[in-house]
Amino acid sequence: MNKYKSLSSAVLFLTLTLMTGCSSGDEDATSDSVHNTAVSSQASVSGFNLTDSMVNSQTLAPESESADKVASSQAVSTAASVNNTTPLGVESTDKGASNDLSKSKGTDQDVIVSLVPTPEQENVPKSTMIEATFSVPLDVSAIQEHNVKLTYLSSKTNEHITGTISYSETEKKLTFRPNDLLEPGLYEVEIKSLKAEKAYKDVKIDEIKYRFIVVKEILKRIVVTPEIIDIQEGESIQLKAEGLYDNNTSENITDTVEWQVTNTQMATIDADGSLSALQEGITTVVATLQGVEASIGLTVYKEMHGHRLPPEPDPAVNNATLLGVDSNSNGVRDDVERWIYTRYDTYVPCTEKEINVTLPNGKVIKAYEDVCEDEAIPYHQIVREIAMQGARAAQIIIQEPEKARETTKLMEAGVNCSSYFQTWAQHRNEPILFNKQVENDYSIIGKQFDEVQFNTAMRARAYGKYNFYLSGGVYSANETPLELRQACDFDVDALLGKEQ
Repeated sequence: MNKYKSLSSAVLFLTLTLMTGCSSGDEDATSDSVHNTAVSSQASVSGFNLTDSMVNSQTLAPESESADKVASSQAVSTAASVNNTTPLGVESTDKGASNDLSKSKGTDQDVIVSLVPTPEQENVPKSTMIEATFSVPLDVSAIQEHNVKLTYLSSKTNEHITGTISYSETEKKLTFRPNDLLEPGLYEVEIKSLKAEKAYKDVKIDEIKYRFIVVKEILKRIVVTPEIIDIQEGESIQLKAEGLYDNNTSENITDTVEWQVTNTQMATIDADGSLSALQEGITTVVATLQGVEASIGLTVYKEMHGHRLPPEPDPAVNNATLLGVDSNSNGVRDDVERWIYTRYDTYVPCTEKEINVTLPNGKVIKAYEDVCEDEAIPYHQIVREIAMQGARAAQIIIQEPEKARETTKLMEAGVNCSSYFQTWAQHRNEPILFNKQVENDYSIIGKQFDEVQFNTAMRARAYGKYNFYLSGGVYSANETPLELRQACDFDVDALLGKEQ
């Protein structure tokens, strides 16, 4: 008799609990009870809040083992029925955490400008940070590590996520950055114990608590920046990869993707996206993750004396036409431009020294020998500019050889400019920049230049026609040193470092 009476009392208590809800009506007290009960859960049942901590309360003491088993069986059944899944189908393994995504506190305070992620957000990326922006500045001295607590409710142990806290005074923004990417599942963030600056002492900041869901996204596309890489030999650049997912979120996946350079002789790339240029050329950089691939173009260029050289042209393409390839459109064929900057890169300075030479018959005569320095030095930029001036003129004169008597003025100007810095500059107290004593070719625009500039039968014939149409003409060569200098088509004073 006492057995049935005790069992009936237990059932009656459970029924009353379902009808009346939580007797205290205090949501925070209920939350504390949920977290402290050995087997606990919370669910919405017919509009009422049910917690199995009520079932496990000690208000009723079963008078028999049977009654004890009935009450315990009902409690376990209730707990199991509400803990199978979480919103968006994220499976929860934590039997002590509520799956109620809407549970929040203090999120509607006027002092709050924005919260990231937003309360109840269901598509949060794994790389998210917790950000709370306020309308008033915070008391920096009151900001501590415990101000923000992030809990992984989908874990078995309600794992607390570690991270770092920072505060931007200019943006009035508090940021919690997790140390690692977040696992998919349900999270709860608590922001508390914050104070406004003393000037805003009347503004109160209450505790903020809300939940969000981190989802397991499907990577749809990878975006690599910069989209086109243009880099000099010997330099490095940091690449960035951003993943775009099917839930309209994105995250930085620079350290996650697999990086690869198609031609490793031109460049190498580290696991973190740091690329180093080795040798000029054109190749491709590829970023791969989860079967998704992104590729971008990489151009490694060569620079000499502050001048970017055009890429080495394909001889078959370059020599197929009269004018060849001029990729930078500066009027000079690419292979000629590269030759100029390579040929007139450095030289070993030499001077003539007078010596006495004894002949076999015993007679002593005066002679000269070259005395050269131990190390090479760069040619003056003017030497390269003279060669470039001649190369521009050469491209023009072969286009219409029959107009030789008109276009020859362009070629003559280059030769006159060269002559000034080879011979006549000293008469105006300016340096001789092309020492004939140590050069294989006496003139900058001379035999070597012609061999490179007119290097195919087509170009040689055009140059021959140009000279033919000059035949029989009378040309003046009585220019003064100043006139020779003025024939240069570049700013001589600037290159000599003279004030304008």
